[in-house]
Amino acid sequence: ELVPSSGMVEHYANLVREASMRRKLISASANINASAFDPKIDFENILDEAERQIFQVSESSIQKDFLHISDLLVASYERAEQMAKNKGELRGIKSGFKSLDGMLGGFHKSDMVILGARPAVGKTSFSLDLARHMAVDEKKSVVFFSLEMSANQLIDRVISMQTGIGLWDLRTSNIKSSQLDKLADAMGKLSECNIYIDDTPGVNITQIRTKCRRLKLEKGLDVIFIDYLQLITGNNKENRVQEVSDISRQLKIIARELDVPVIALSQLSR
Repeated sequence: ELVPSSGMVEHYANLVREASMRRKLISASANINASAFDPKIDFENILDEAERQIFQVSESSIQKDFLHISDLLVASYERAEQMAKNKGELRGIKSGFKSLDGMLGGFHKSDMVILGARPAVGKTSFSLDLARHMAVDEKKSVVFFSLEMSANQLIDRVISMQTGIGLWDLRTSNIKSSQLDKLADAMGKLSECNIYIDDTPGVNITQIRTKCRRLKLEKGLDVIFIDYLQLITGNNKENRVQEVSDISRQLKIIARELDVPVIALSQLSR
């Protein structure tokens, strides 16, 4: 109500914003404190909820109010206008496969996509190539959770895709001297990309959510890959079908919460 100069408006606005953030943090802390004293609440759920609330404070989005359609229409028109200026551009993240991008329009924020196929068909190789393209060519920050293969096995595959050198040649050190320059160039490009690999065996859905939240806060995150769905440990130990269903639902929540596409591989039975 009373300020010395309107020229300092940004400074005053920041004071108001900081006060608001402090109130939100106090509220979140009170909720966490109450949960920690409640012996009926599972400890892992307390940690997950505590991290979620702190993450939302840092994102300044503890509560989302109703959105009027006029605001959404303005944003939609601006996107359409931008696409009209850039013919052929997709709203989602490009996969590197034109036919796939033509069908999906790229991978969109908050989507949860299931890549399903029989075992040994090539799900991991295909998803790795998607991740490689998104990181190298689209300059996106990608995290790849591998519950089946080790990080070293995945890196060999990525290098093979980037260089065109056969995977078996890389594994058996059967590399020609003429291929060394190509190998060095590929490794240089890959080292500059934001590809993060987690090969923790038996990781559960809560740990995945925690790691992704932290990564988005600290480094930024654009897309999540999970290889594969059935190897994630859930909370329902009695019924495996319900457990996988719950894991799928949680992955969708992660996609919505972090506003990134989640691509989960799934093995299909005959």
